[in-house]
Amino acid sequence: KQLVILSLMKSGMSNSDMADTLFLSTNTIKTHIRLMYTTLDVNSRIECLNKAEELNLLSE
Repeated sequence: KQLVILSLMKSGMSNSDMADTLFLSTNTIKTHIRLMYTTLDVNSRIECLNKAEELNLLSE
């Protein structure tokens, strides 16, 4: 789920747009994003996406 959310983040979707797309609540999206921040040791979307790219977690 988090890889899908990463991909949607990369495309520029807001939390509410991601929630609608994935049929989840906005709070669930926020929880996934917070867990990704913790796992990747980052503090922002940009840092998260850059770190994910660095670790080859985002496929083209």
